[in-house]
Formats: sequence, C-alpha cells, structure tokens
Amino acid sequence: MKYNLLAIFLLNLTFSYAQISQSDFKRIVMSYKDSVTNPKYGINCLYQNGKGEVFYQGIGYADENTLVNRQNIFSIGSLSKTFTAVMILQDVEDGRISLNDSLVKRFPENYVDYPKELPKSITVKELLSHTSGISPSYKDTLDTNEYLNPYHLTNYEFGFNRIPYDEQLKGKHSYSNTNYMLLGYILETVNRKPFYHLLQKRIFDKLGMENAYGFYSPNLPNVAQGFYNNKELSPYIFNRYYDKIIASGGLSMNIDDLNKFLNALYLSEELLTEDTKNAMFNFDNSYYGLGIMRTTYILRNQEQRLFVGHNGSTFTSQTLVYYDPKTKESFILLSNTYNDKIIGKIFSDLINLDVNKKLTADN
Repeated sequence: MKYNLLAIFLLNLTFSYAQISQSDFKRIVMSYKDSVTNPKYGINCLYQNGKGEVFYQGIGYADENTLVNRQNIFSIGSLSKTFTAVMILQDVEDGRISLNDSLVKRFPENYVDYPKELPKSITVKELLSHTSGISPSYKDTLDTNEYLNPYHLTNYEFGFNRIPYDEQLKGKHSYSNTNYMLLGYILETVNRKPFYHLLQKRIFDKLGMENAYGFYSPNLPNVAQGFYNNKELSPYIFNRYYDKIIASGGLSMNIDDLNKFLNALYLSEELLTEDTKNAMFNFDNSYYGLGIMRTTYILRNQEQRLFVGHNGSTFTSQTLVYYDPKTKESFILLSNTYNDKIIGKIFSDLINLDVNKKLTADN
C-alpha cells in the first residue's frame, strides 16, 4: 500500500486554519509598504489557497524609481537545489541514476584527482540530503559565507582536489553547496548534455515557464536589480559564477513561473511520481529530505504548523517559499536584497492571521 509522506507528517495535527482572503493578503503585505524605503528595494508576494486561487501583491522597487511588478525576475538562490533534485530523481525513475551510485562510479579516478581524505563511496542520496560529510570551509575577504557570496572560491573555482571533507559530519546533515555542484556535474555526465539544457527541456519548457532562467543577470528583461548593504551588486556578478553554482543556487524567474513549478511538484505528477515524491519528502529525523526542507513554525498561540519548501539567500536576493501540505496553501516571498528581514515578518503575519483573529475574539 502506498502512503503519502506529506500526509503522514500531519496525522497528529488536529487543528485547522482559515484560508486567507484576498483583502487580508493585500492588507498584510501593504502594511509593510512604508518599511521599503530604499528606491531599489522591492518585495514580491504570492499566495495560493487550497482552492487554487492565486493572490499577488508587490511593494517597493525593482530598480531605481521603478515599482516592482508581477513580471519581475528575481534570483531564487538555494531554492535552485529543489530543481536539481527533481532532475536527479527523474533520472532515478528512468534508471539512468541510482540513489546508491557512488562518486567513483560517476567520476572515475582516471579522470579526476580525489583528495586523500574524501571517501569515493559517497552516494547520490548523501549528496541530495547533505549527509555526505562534504563541508564548507573556504575563506574569502568579501564574506566568509559561501552560500551568500558569488565570489567565493567554491562557487567559481571548483575542483575535486579542493573538496572540503569532515569525517565527523558523515551521515549527519551538513549543508554545503558543493553537494549540489557535484549533482549538477552528474546530471551532465549521465545525460551528455549541459545542465541548463536539461533544466530548460525537463522543467521550464514542460511547465510553460517562459520567464525562468538558469542564471541571474542584471541584464535580464524585467529583472529586479539586487543590492547588498544599500550598494547595488548586480553589475559585479560575473560569468565564471554561473556555470559552477547553477545547480546549487543560480536560477532566477518571476513569481508566477515559480508557482507553476510548486504546483507541478506538490499537486500533480507532472515532474515526479508519488512514489518518488515519498522518497523526496522522507526526512529521516532531519529537517532536510532530498532537495527539500521541512520547517515547523510556532504560532503566536503556541500551536505548531508544518511547512515544506526551500529558502534561498544570495548577495542579491532573499527567498522564502513554503507549502502547507495540510491546507494546500503556498506562500512565495521574493526580495531583491541580501538578508532581507521584512519578508519573514510578512510571512509570520500571514500564517498567524487566523490565530490573531481568535486571540482578538477571546480578548
């Protein structure tokens, strides 16, 4: 008998939430309008309720003195990992890849130089779940956080002989972009096609995502220009960054195309079968499955609410994307600024809307 793991997570959750109305959604987002004061700072928000109705609201600017709009292209950062995981799992379904395939099977020793300490037995599943022991360790003068820094060595000078490894992290969750850079290379070697070609054919074209790209560039049409600490950074993003980080954090798109992807993944079998999604959403006592995260929020009345999804953060963006498998609601919040604090507040207000109404009524 098949069980949907998303449903299993919810067996002990007995409370329910009212769906958000369009007027409440707009009111909550617009309440932060005055917080977005920089003329290059913008946020796009989309909410889809359990009936499939979609509400949109933007605040702020996509470029100097240009208001954000629904067509704006935003970098989605590490949410790109979910796209990579989907394509790996598609190849698993088709028999081209096994979750138990080892590094040495996909990267023979006569082609690559392995660091002495790096186990050649690391599997595709361990890469997908960040349990390989591969760890971030490089330093950089601009910012030591490799996840956010496009100039970081791991993001443009990747090489097997430089892969950082920590034996104590093997089998434990340790988030590292390098895991997904390796998965991107595996996709290319197995299919004999560039990563972007696979992405375009298998996901973008299949789902009609006409405003989605396998990279971020300040020259894309309708792009939201990114800035960092009030300084525009987009012009300094360079091409060496694109081809290495693409599988772990390089994609960009508008908010409606991103929602098409979420609907195809969560609400249909357009991308993956139910059996495969059960494997993808098996968190094995961790918060990270196979390219997807599980997040539990403590609401203002101390109840817990479960979401799945994947966030993203780069020097030019902040992304919050959550799906509630109980209510079938989706929340997408995209910002064009590093370490944005407002989108988290908007999301918190949205998910606490029903709670706030009950607390107000009780008082």
